[in-house]
Amino acid sequence: MADKITTRALVALAPGEPLSLQTVELDTSDLGSDEAVVEFTHSGLCHTDLAVASGHIPGRFPAVLGHEGAGIVRRLPRGYAGPLAVGDRVLATFAACGQCTTCRHSYTSACTRGVEYNFGFERGEGRAPHGVRLIERGEGSERAAIGFFGQSSFAQTSICRQTSLVKVADDLPFDLVCSFGCGFQTGFGTVRNHLIPCHAAAWSQATGSGTPFRPRSLAVFGIGAVGLGAVIAAKAEGIERIIAVEPTASRRQLALEAGAIHAFDPLEATSDGPGEPDPAAKLKGMTDGEGVDLIVDATGNSTVFRHAVHSLASKGHLCVVGAPPAGTELSFDAFYVLNKGLLISSIVEGASIPERLLPQMLDLVKQGAFDVLKKAVKVYRPDQVDEAVRAAKSGEVLKPVFAW
Repeated sequence: MADKITTRALVALAPGEPLSLQTVELDTSDLGSDEAVVEFTHSGLCHTDLAVASGHIPGRFPAVLGHEGAGIVRRLPRGYAGPLAVGDRVLATFAACGQCTTCRHSYTSACTRGVEYNFGFERGEGRAPHGVRLIERGEGSERAAIGFFGQSSFAQTSICRQTSLVKVADDLPFDLVCSFGCGFQTGFGTVRNHLIPCHAAAWSQATGSGTPFRPRSLAVFGIGAVGLGAVIAAKAEGIERIIAVEPTASRRQLALEAGAIHAFDPLEATSDGPGEPDPAAKLKGMTDGEGVDLIVDATGNSTVFRHAVHSLASKGHLCVVGAPPAGTELSFDAFYVLNKGLLISSIVEGASIPERLLPQMLDLVKQGAFDVLKKAVKVYRPDQVDEAVRAAKSGEVLKPVFAW
């Protein structure tokens, strides 16, 4: 493989501008000892990509985004002796510095410098970000940065951090599982890695029983990739009452097929008869008047957050995982939270250690737990980017995926 590779990429040229399909030149001569060249076959379109492209989350421009990639390793640095090999099929996930306290304990999703390494295209050791030359703009044009979430999978061929890559079996369908690197991993891990263990430990410690207390109910506000992943995890964990709160009918149906026993439109939810929407009253009516044990808020909406707080049962736990625009503030009635003994938390990427969690999820794919993704995913060509973005923003398609 030559050092300079001509490839294609969806480029975010400036905040608020549409993603532009460009022919680009990628120079791999500066490949670091901790990096790999990957040819992506598929990449999911995540709302985080759209938030950065629109300027709602600060980012670098021009740049190649994309952080739910799946592809094939095409080059490794000279002298490499790690677990990857040229030709391996891999999922690409988030990046981490590898040096802070949390990273040294393998808790890479809580990396102290996670923002810099994922949103800031950081490579570490003072190295400048990689970039691609926009061929159509000539030799002197500004390069578009690559390295978003350690991958920039909106490029057909990109340079990735090796620690962002997880090797997968040859028989897994990349169009369905590429988004496990972020969206579905976040929702699934929020339930399996965070909510259920925290709930069990708190109840066991408080009661002195030594027996983990299993949550009876879980609600998910917002059924996108994150929310659907949470529903699938709750089903896999044996939670009996799984409730989806989602305004789009097609997404409510997906949640029911994934394991929810109830799904309702929060804009039409009232306690009894006409009145202002009150999803908290609706949820309490579905849980014997007590409220929900565990809630995942995947919306990034401050009004939804307040409804979610008031939907919790005593000693309930709400985890906020939806990303609002930078600067958004969340508020709640502190007296209410205090007297209910509620726990409100937030985590990143499902508190995941990808090399552990992703294989668990992929095993469930083989068992059929993720079959609903066949209806949730729609594949687009890169030149259909405008159509894919419209479908994602409107809610028509839960997970658009680009096939290179």
